[in-house]
Amino acid sequence: MVPVSRIITNKLNSLLVICPVCAKQIERSSLSSHLPRCPKRKFPFILIGFLICFLACSIGCKQNVAPIDEQTHEAICEAKIVSCPASDVGCDFQDSRGRLSAHTSICSALRMRPILLRLQQLEISQQQQQQELRETQEELRQTKDQLRQSQEKVEKASNLTVDYLFFLTT
Repeated sequence: MVPVSRIITNKLNSLLVICPVCAKQIERSSLSSHLPRCPKRKFPFILIGFLICFLACSIGCKQNVAPIDEQTHEAICEAKIVSCPASDVGCDFQDSRGRLSAHTSICSALRMRPILLRLQQLEISQQQQQQELRETQEELRQTKDQLRQSQEKVEKASNLTVDYLFFLTT
């Protein structure tokens, strides 16, 4: 029976498995040496045979998280500090994701967010129109100055003509 056991063990060790940290395919026999030096390992863990015991979530929810699931967990972790969805319209709420739903149920800024966003758009539009108005006023001032200068030239020319005609008649 010993040879059969060794044959089975050799076959099992030659199977390809996926590293739970970096998702790289490696032979089962290499997994125990790969895990301690895995390039994507971000925090220490305990290796007991092929059972990996992970530490609690680094954000603080105390949930055990596999390294390969760390980014996915961070996106849903109840302990992660998040802002109110109405932060863009003035709500200053920042707390754990677990407390966000209680806040959003009473947040007046969130309920008024569509109106406040529209007001922000209107304010930006008004500022642009005011800038255009200032530019138009400046153009009008310059045109008025040019017209005044032209009028003065015409008046000087007409005065010279009148003076010349008066000179000729005397």
